[in-house]
Amino acid sequence: MIMRLVSSVSFSVLFNSDRQESFKPTRRIRQEDPISPYLFLLTVEGLPCLLKSRVQSWSLSGILVAQSAPTVSHLLFADDSLLFFKASRECAEEVPDVLRLYCHASGQQVNMEKSSIHFTKGCSAQVRE
Repeated sequence: MIMRLVSSVSFSVLFNSDRQESFKPTRRIRQEDPISPYLFLLTVEGLPCLLKSRVQSWSLSGILVAQSAPTVSHLLFADDSLLFFKASRECAEEVPDVLRLYCHASGQQVNMEKSSIHFTKGCSAQVRE
């Protein structure tokens, strides 16, 4: 619905105080567009809800940054997402399932070329594999 609002826009230019014929843009919103982060935040709201429900049902385990701190499973920055999970087979199978469900529901896609995975120093090679 949001993309329908954004893509249905048309522009008109004033030239010497005369309004010219209106036209529709030929490209979608570029990543650098100032409205892009706001649209991302509106559409990404489903991902934290999915992650939170999986953490609460113990399907996923976030990480503890301190003993007295709450579990952290994700951070969202403008149009970037960081996901934090215990390095286990269960989480490795659950995270892609959550992302597939989110992508199917939202119409967004994960760019695997811009994605990466990192492990803590103490994580063994066997667990990483």
